[in-house]
Amino acid sequence: MISRKFEGIVARTQGRITDVVIGVELAWDPDTDPLAVTMICTLPSYLAGGEGEAEVVWIFGRQLLNDGLKSLAPTGSGDVKMRLASVARVNLIVCLTSPEGHADLLLPV
Repeated sequence: MISRKFEGIVARTQGRITDVVIGVELAWDPDTDPLAVTMICTLPSYLAGGEGEAEVVWIFGRQLLNDGLKSLAPTGSGDVKMRLASVARVNLIVCLTSPEGHADLLLPV
């Protein structure tokens, strides 16, 4: 398995600008699913709606991540969409949608 941990920013959630720093881990395991990337977000308790931190797991296609790292236009057609934040290619915007709501994450490239 290959994984990378870093800090990301929840830039917007439920339509409100939040700018909350969270822990993010991206993992790829070619032995389990060579076409998928797992993103684990560690949310502080006040964002998680309970006591203590909470982990939220999203699984998406490796190709979606690859496409998002190359495009200023949103890529993807489901619950996860991605695009570069600017032509400087410094940050990736990950837009997450679920029945519980919507969040935009800003991740370093």
